[in-house]
Amino acid sequence: MEQEFVGKLVFVEVSTVPENLEVAVLYDVENTAPTEVGDYLLEANIVDNNYEGNASATLKVMEVIGLDDNDVTRKLVVYQNPTFGQLLIEDNSDRADDASLLLFDTQGRFLRSYFKSKLAEQITIDLSDQVPGKYFIYYMKQEKIGVLKIVK
Repeated sequence: MEQEFVGKLVFVEVSTVPENLEVAVLYDVENTAPTEVGDYLLEANIVDNNYEGNASATLKVMEVIGLDDNDVTRKLVVYQNPTFGQLLIEDNSDRADDASLLLFDTQGRFLRSYFKSKLAEQITIDLSDQVPGKYFIYYMKQEKIGVLKIVK
């Protein structure tokens, strides 16, 4: 479970069956939701005399930085932008790391994911099947996210 860091409390939403049961959520055994970037153990317990249930997961609060001030995207070369189909992203950073890329449209709909191995210096993104418009690529590397704005 991943959440973008927004500088304030990061709450998780839970659902139950049947619906609307009260659930107590602990974040690293604390009642207070996290306010910092990091990994947090989540524990959720149903608080109801007629029902039982619990779940646990890890919440990863990740730093999101804009295009101009981001170490992740500052070392990227993106061309051809605007594109008619093929987009090449070249990672010129000193450190070779795996990277995950997520493609979204302007309505926030997830369209596709990509993976760039630390052995590859570049990745090609094929947008030829997408309608002309604006897109966002979330480039995730070293637990940081950079956002690339793409025009087709």
